[in-house]
Amino acid sequence: RQALMDYAGQVCRQRLEHTGSALARDWSVLVEGQLVYLESYFRDRLDLGGFDGLVWSSVSPSGGMSSSSALVVATALATIGVHGLDPRRDMPEADLVDGLGTSEWMRGTRGGTADHGGMILGRAGKLVGVGVFPARVQGEAALPDEYAAIVLDSGVVREYDEAVKEETVIAYPLGAFIARELILPQLGKSSDARERIRYIRDIAPEPLGLSLAELYRVLGQFPRQTSLAELAAEARAAGVGEHFDAMCQREVAGKFQLLAEDTPLFIRRRCVYGLAEQDRVAGMLAYLNAGDMATALELIRISHDGDLDREVEDEVLAQLAARAERGEERAQLRFLPGGYGRMTLAYDRTVRVVNRFLSAEGPTAGAVQRLGAGWGGNIGGLVHRAFVDGERRAAFAEMLRTELGHEPELAVAVPGEGAGLLAAPQGD
Repeated sequence: RQALMDYAGQVCRQRLEHTGSALARDWSVLVEGQLVYLESYFRDRLDLGGFDGLVWSSVSPSGGMSSSSALVVATALATIGVHGLDPRRDMPEADLVDGLGTSEWMRGTRGGTADHGGMILGRAGKLVGVGVFPARVQGEAALPDEYAAIVLDSGVVREYDEAVKEETVIAYPLGAFIARELILPQLGKSSDARERIRYIRDIAPEPLGLSLAELYRVLGQFPRQTSLAELAAEARAAGVGEHFDAMCQREVAGKFQLLAEDTPLFIRRRCVYGLAEQDRVAGMLAYLNAGDMATALELIRISHDGDLDREVEDEVLAQLAARAERGEERAQLRFLPGGYGRMTLAYDRTVRVVNRFLSAEGPTAGAVQRLGAGWGGNIGGLVHRAFVDGERRAAFAEMLRTELGHEPELAVAVPGEGAGLLAAPQGD
C-alpha cells in the first residue's frame, strides 16, 4: 500500500506541474486508481484488465455523501466480479477497504478510506463503527424504529479550497509525530510510544497506558499553531531530526503539494477534533444501545461545533483534566468539540436553524450536522419520524422552506448491508 501511495503522490505532483492543480477534475481517475490497486493485488493469480460499464447513481456529487467513494467501491467490486472473483472470498475485506484509498489519493482528494469501510462493512438496519488499517467493525447499534437517518440539501454550494484541505489533512500525521517523538518522551510517559503510535487514533488512554487526565495534559502540550519548518527545527533540537525527515518522506512528500515550509498549521484543535470524533463514535453506539437518545443526539450537535475554527485553550484542557480525575462522566473527550475548521457561515447557519427547531421540540426530537468534506453541500442526522412522515411533518417542511429559502429536498437513508455483487438475471 505504501508503494501505491507513493505512486499516487507522484501522479498528483506531475498533475500539479502540468495543470496548476493537484486535484483531477475527471472522475475517471478514481476508476483507474482502483484498477491499479486491484491489478497489483491479483497480479500473481490472473491477468486483470478493464471492462465496459454503465454507471448510474442517485448519490449527489459535491454534497458530502461520499459520491467519489461510491464510484470507487462500485467499480472495484464490478472489476472483481467480471473476472470471476468473489469480493469477500478472494479478497479479505480489510485488504479491499484499506487498499482502495489509493484511488482517492491518486485523484488528489486525500482520504476516503473510512467511507469505503462504511460502504463495505455496513450492516442492515445498523449504525456501525468502522476502523481502518486494518479495516474492521468496532461496534454497532440498531437504528431505533422511531428515528430516521435523513439527508437534506442545504442549498449552500461547497467552496472547495485545496490548500486548506491539505492543511487539515496533514494535521493528523504531524500530530502523531509530535506526540510520539516530542511530547511523550519529554513527559516521561510511554517509553515505547514509538512502537505504539502510528496514527492519530493511537493517542488514547488505553493504548498508551494513560489516564484520561494525563491525556488532556498531553493534548495541552500540542502546539496551537506551527509549521513544517518549526517542527523540523524542534525535532533536530530534540535529537529526532532523522525521524522527522523519515516521517515527512513517508507521510508528506508528494502528497501535499500546496503546503510551504512556513504554512501555518493549526495542530492542536484539529487533532483534538479527530480524537474526540473517535470517542464520539464509541459514545454514539453506547448511548443508542442504552436507549439514551438525548445524549446520542447531543453528540451530533457537538460534532458539528467541532467543525468551526475554534481553538482548544489551555484552560479548557486543564479543567477537563481536573474533572476527569474526579471521575465526572461529562469530562469524557466526546463532549469536547475541537476545531477542525471546515465550515462557512452560510453552511453553519443551515445546520443551526434546523437544530434550533428540533431542540425546541424536545431533547429527543433529532439533530443534524454537516456531512462529508465540509464547506457546503448536504446536511444530515437522526430525526424522529414524527417530523418525516408523522404529525410534525408539515411544520418541519415549512420551517425548512422558510429558513433555507427553497423547496426542501429531504431523503431518508436506510442502513444497508455491505456493498456486494448482484446476481445476474437467469433465463431469457
